[in-house]
Amino acid sequence: ALIEGARETAGPSLTPEQLLEIKGKLDTGRTMEKSRLWVQAYRAYARVLEITETSIFSDEARAGRERSLKHAQEELDLAWKWMEEGRVEDGYAKLLALKEELAGTPLDAPAKKKLKAAEKNKAWKEGIKAYKRKLAAEEIWQKCLKALDEGKQKSAERHAKTLLKKYADTPAGEKAKARFPELEVE
Repeated sequence: ALIEGARETAGPSLTPEQLLEIKGKLDTGRTMEKSRLWVQAYRAYARVLEITETSIFSDEARAGRERSLKHAQEELDLAWKWMEEGRVEDGYAKLLALKEELAGTPLDAPAKKKLKAAEKNKAWKEGIKAYKRKLAAEEIWQKCLKALDEGKQKSAERHAKTLLKKYADTPAGEKAKARFPELEVE
C-alpha cells in the first residue's frame, strides 16, 4: 500500500535507461534552445514527456516544450511577415523549411495552412515562381557536381548546358558559367 501510494504521488519509477534518455533529452532541449533551434528543442522536451509526465523532470520538459513551441510560432509569423514586406523569396523559403520541420508538431497544420495561403496569393506568385526556379536550377547544379565527382564529364557538361540555356540568370547558372566557360549554348 505504501508503494502504491508513493507511485500515485511520484509517478511510476523510471528504469536506468529511461533516466539516461531523459537527462540526455533535457540537455539536448536546453542546447537547442540556446542555439535557437526551436523545433528540435520542442521534440527533445516532448520525448521526455512521452517517457514520463509525473517525474521531477516533467515540469522542466513541459515548460521547455511550451517555450520552444511559442518561439517556433514566432518563426512562422516572421516568415509570413517577410512575405508581406515584399521579401517573398525569403519568406517562402522559410515557410517551406518550417513546413517540413514542423511536421508532427502542434504547428504542423498552421504551417501547411500558411504555405497554402502564400501560394494562392496572387501578389506573391512571381516571387514564389522565382524561388522555385532557383531551387530547380540548384538541383541541376548539384547533379552536375555529382557527375563531376563520379568522373562523368559528359553528363556534367549536359547538366551545365541545361543551366546555361534555361537558368543562366540564377546563382546556379552563374556557377555553371564560371565552372564551364568553354561551353556554348545554342
